Amino acid sequence: MSFQGTISVTVDTEEEGLWGGGFPVRNCTTENLRGLSRFQRQCEKYSIPPTYLIDAPVMDDRQAVSELKEWMNQGICEIGSHTHPWCNPPLVSEPVSNRESFFMNLPLDLQ
Repeated sequence: MSFQGTISVTVDTEEEGLWGGGFPVRNCTTENLRGLSRFQRQCEKYSIPPTYLIDAPVMDDRQAVSELKEWMNQGICEIGSHTHPWCNPPLVSEPVSNRESFFMNLPLDLQ
């Protein structure tokens, strides 16, 4: 039996520190993005163009933006958005509550 299909890989490409109990609104760190090129090479090895879902802190990381833009221009990845309510404009409040961390719980005008 043989299977032929398509593999789609999406990567939540985001800031660090999300699972430490809070929702950082400002001064988000993105050192984890230094591993993107290694992951991208693995995807290229298997001819899988990933879709990187990025948020505002990623957009503030010049190195990550440069790499992502280069790969997108080469046609070896796609870029989409990943909009955390706590660190993407417009900011809901500071600090962000557990309820406000879910996009569907925001007022319609903010959504």
